[in-house]
Amino acid sequence: GPPTPPPAGAAAASPGSPPAPAAPGAPAGAGAAATNAAGSAAASTPVLSVERDWLRSWFEGTPVVIEQRGSGPLTVQVPLAFSFDPRRAAVKPALAAVLDKLAQSLRRTRAVLPLLAAPADRGPDAAANPALAVQRAAAVRAYLLARGVPSARLGAPAAAGGDTVQLRAEIDPA
Repeated sequence: GPPTPPPAGAAAASPGSPPAPAAPGAPAGAGAAATNAAGSAAASTPVLSVERDWLRSWFEGTPVVIEQRGSGPLTVQVPLAFSFDPRRAAVKPALAAVLDKLAQSLRRTRAVLPLLAAPADRGPDAAANPALAVQRAAAVRAYLLARGVPSARLGAPAAAGGDTVQLRAEIDPA
């Protein structure tokens, strides 16, 4: 069956793990949430780039792709083989590890995740199944909700083209 999710506090950093990032100019320990209330575009760029670098530090050497072009949104892509078993919508442990860190990042910033998309199965024996793709994206959304990410900061589940789970983080302008 699917693995039992870790306790709510299990995602906390352990000794030897990369520390949580602090926003430029923020007091020590304030985390990236210490951006100014005005939320200027200039302030959001460092926050997302700090989060990008922090996430990359966790998944360096893995097939997880974490990108940001200029001051644009932060994108995270996890290959289908590491995300879901064929014909299943339960989150696999490798995707869960990525979602745990993404949830930490979302909780400490004003970021929103407007894109939560998952692919259907691929291959000669698997017909594209958009309903399965949306069920998988809904499982990703439910996983993040269970990790304390507010519902209002998560987009609607969607089917993804290609063969990766696709997530896009942006700084909430509000």
